[in-house]
This record gives sequence, structure tokens and C-alpha cells, in this order.
Amino acid sequence: MKSLKFIFVFLAALGMAISCSDDKGFFDKDAIVYAAYLNVVETGQSTFGTVSQNDFRLSTDPAQSSYQVTLEERDVERGKLFQSVDVYATIIDNTPADGLTADSEEELILTIAADEFVMNDESGYPRADIEVTAQDVLDAFGITNDAVYGGDQVEIRFELVMKDGRKFSKDNASSIVTGGAFFNSPFFYRIPVVCASDRAGDYDVVNTPAPYAGYYDATPYVFTTTVVAAAGAGQYNICDLSGGIEPDIWGNGAVYSTIQDLCGNLSLVATDRDEDYNCAGDGKGYYYAYFVDTDNSFIDLTTGAWTLVWANEYGENGVAVYTPN
Repeated sequence: MKSLKFIFVFLAALGMAISCSDDKGFFDKDAIVYAAYLNVVETGQSTFGTVSQNDFRLSTDPAQSSYQVTLEERDVERGKLFQSVDVYATIIDNTPADGLTADSEEELILTIAADEFVMNDESGYPRADIEVTAQDVLDAFGITNDAVYGGDQVEIRFELVMKDGRKFSKDNASSIVTGGAFFNSPFFYRIPVVCASDRAGDYDVVNTPAPYAGYYDATPYVFTTTVVAAAGAGQYNICDLSGGIEPDIWGNGAVYSTIQDLCGNLSLVATDRDEDYNCAGDGKGYYYAYFVDTDNSFIDLTTGAWTLVWANEYGENGVAVYTPN
């Protein structure tokens, strides 16, 4: 009895999860037969890169910069009911002073026919490895790579086309389908355009704090440090965001931090405490909040020097300049 109840509950959830392109309810026989979705099996590269931070543009070989995903089509006839998967793109212009001056209209990028999907022996459903290159996007919009800059975004939307003309995408699928762990079928991805970033290495640092409540003056802290590449694209770990203030003045652990470089603009990703002063986080998080002023923190693209304007929740603040040595 318990198993039977579970089956009914599951079918009810499935019914609410998948919607169709007409007004028929899921429990209509035709809707049951033709409902379908795209299951995400694996995602690969998820950024469109740029060749350098000196021009912020897509790679001089945009065909080598791509978004990759493996999709599995699922319908009640195990792939016999669909005709194709259409791939659309929209360019979001977050750098209006350069390149594009407005967001683009959606354009069809690729059509993957059903016969290009290959039946997977393990799951019993057809799969396809889909790749959308930066060049595909540029060609579809009739633009060159100097129109798209780091900080812009490309939105990719998949549309599942059935043989009877029905279409399934993010606009007619419920949140259980697009965001749920079971279906894993978002139909939609937002891909950042990022600038190449190679900033790891040894730096000379001059950290100048603002005077603080009589505890210390504006005497600079001068030292050398090593910046290490972190796991994320364009992200780096630095040993102490406070530049020596926390260990020297307060006896606290260093502010081990992850910094994001986006086309020369710097922001704070995360902080952690380093009570052993060995440039490694303890996994406990810092004692209190630290911040980076994103409007005034940047990399000089000519010299490679960083300017980090930092502060914490108690009002301590300063400016640290990291110069490659």
C-alpha cells in the first residue's frame, strides 16, 4: 500500500511539473503522450573568453571559445517523438560605452536534428553533445568580435521541437522541470564574456591604512607576497586583505581572501581567517565582514599593478597597491 501511494504521488508531481504549449491539462491523454524535456547530463566550458585585457574583446580565434553541454531528450517513446533541438542566443550588453549599444534580439544559432542524437545504452534515451562557439554567436548576429566586450553576457536558450509541432522551452515549463534536481532541464544558460587573466606571481605591496581611532596612523605597511590562482576563472588568493593590520595591531588571523579580476575590475569573492599566517584559509570564515570598493579597485593594464581599496565593518580601511616584481 505504501509503494502504491508513492507511485500516485510521483505521477501527480510529474503531472504538475511538465507543461505543454497549448491549454490542455497534463492529464489530457495527448498531453501525457507528447510531454517531453531535455535532461542535462553534463556541462563543459561555460565562458566565452577574450584574448587579453588590453582590448577586452573575444579571442582572435572565436571558434576556439565555446559553451558545451550534453543533453538527453526524454519523452514517453524514448526519443521517437521529437524532431529537433533549436538553440537560440541573445547578447546582453553590459558595456554600453563600447561595442554594442543595446541588448540584441534573439537569434537562432543552431538546429540539432533528432537523428544527430545517439541512443545511450545505460539510460535508454538519445543524447547529443552540443557546442556553441563564440563564432557561431557572432555570425548569427552579423557582428565581429570587437562588438562584444568582457562583462557582456550571452544568453543561450534551448527549444525542444516535437514532430507534431509542439515546442518545449523555459517559457512553458514549470520551475520543477527547469530547476528541479530530478528533471534538471533549465533550457536556458547565461554565459559571461570574460577577459583573459594571468595575474598570479610575486608582488611588492604598499598598504596604506587610514588612521584609526588612535590605534594606528597612516604609516604604510611594505612587504612582498605571492598571489596564487584560485579555482574560478580570473580569481586569485591573496594572503591578507588587511595588508598586515589584523595580525600586527589586533593579533587576529590574517584575512585570507579570494579576489575576482573581471577585465581589470577587482571585487571580493570570499574571505577566510588564517590564524597560522601561512597564506591558507582555515575554513572558518573571517571573524567579521571585509569589503572591497569595486568602483575604485582595479588593475592597471599597462603595468599589471593592482589597486585594492579595502574596508571592514568596523570602519577600518586602506589602499593596497600590488606591483609585479
